[in-house]
This record gives sequence, C-alpha cells and structure tokens, in this order.
Amino acid sequence: MTCVETYPMETPTYDQETERALKLFEALTRCSDSVAYAAQRSIALHGLSASEFGVLELLHRKGASALGDVGAHILRTTGSVTYVMDQLVKHNLVRRVDSPDDRRVKYAELTPEGDELIGKIYPEHARRLSVIMSGLSPRQQEQALRLLHELDKSASAAPTGSRNGRHAHDRRATRETPARRASSSRLRRSPDTESDRPAGGRSGKQTK
Repeated sequence: MTCVETYPMETPTYDQETERALKLFEALTRCSDSVAYAAQRSIALHGLSASEFGVLELLHRKGASALGDVGAHILRTTGSVTYVMDQLVKHNLVRRVDSPDDRRVKYAELTPEGDELIGKIYPEHARRLSVIMSGLSPRQQEQALRLLHELDKSASAAPTGSRNGRHAHDRRATRETPARRASSSRLRRSPDTESDRPAGGRSGKQTK
C-alpha cells in the first residue's frame, strides 16, 4: 500500500481591513439567506415563487407598471421577467397591457383574481416580516436601515471589473442576491423552469 504524504494548506492572510470586509460579507450572506428563507416559507404555501410574489406586491402597491420597472424591482434579466410574467398571466393573476402613451411599451397590471390573492396574503407576509425583524429593537432596525442603505450605494458604485477583456454586465440588472439564491435552492431548483413550482399549487384561479 502506497502512502501519500500530505501537507497542510497555507491559509492566506490579509490586512485588517480586508479581513473585516470578508467577515462582514459572510455575516450579511448568512443573515440574508436566513431572513429570506423564513419570509418565503409563507409565500410558498400559496404556490408562488419569490419573483412572482415580488411582481404581485409591486403591482399591488404601485398599480400598473412598465415591464422594465418590474424587472428592476425583482432584480431579474429580461428573459427571466418574461418567464415570470408568462406564469402569472397563465394563472390569470396578471395581464399585459399597452402603455397609454406609447404602444411599444408594455405594462403589467393585476387582474381581479391577482388583486384578491395579493390582498389576502400580503398582510400575512407583512406580519411575518415584523416577527422576523423583532430580533432587533426599533432603534436597531432604524440603524440597520441607514447602514444597509449606505452599503448598497457603495456596492452599486464599486467597479465590476472585467472578464476576458469584456466588462461585466450592470449588476442591478443581472445580479442574484444571496436571498434569491436561498429561495432558489430551498424552495425551487431553478428560477426559470416550470418544474420549480413549489408544491401545493396556487391559491389563485387558473385560466382554461
């Protein structure tokens, strides 16, 4: 029997600022995953993915919205937004309409069935979020809001770098956050396939 001699891997060392940034990133990722999973369990009970719920929630709060604004809200690329919209239209929760000002621009708006569904589940979702966030005092929540807002601005302004000589795409249009990765891995296998639908079906009515 041949014995293979192994050597311990050398752990890279960084300056204090970089080490602190790495620890903060890990903490943010773990926290985002945990909060998102806890919040999305109630959404999944109604047969909705996180992206589908995000669309319904946006239209519930703001009314009919351009599809480009819908994509920016749920942080999805054009192809992914099309899939999400197709699923919502298929189940008669949302419809596409022409812009009153420019027929080349498509808007999304809730159907009566979609409005009824989101009106029923959104208060429940809001109460669940309140319970989740109660781990911080009201003052701590306000501090967290300010700090995360500043960090978001800093991250958005940071250079994206390049790969093979090509600049990376705009992150706000294509990035997938740790929270969305959590929803994809725990609630769905992939954000863009119909087989990823959470078990249990929808609460909304389906078209025939």
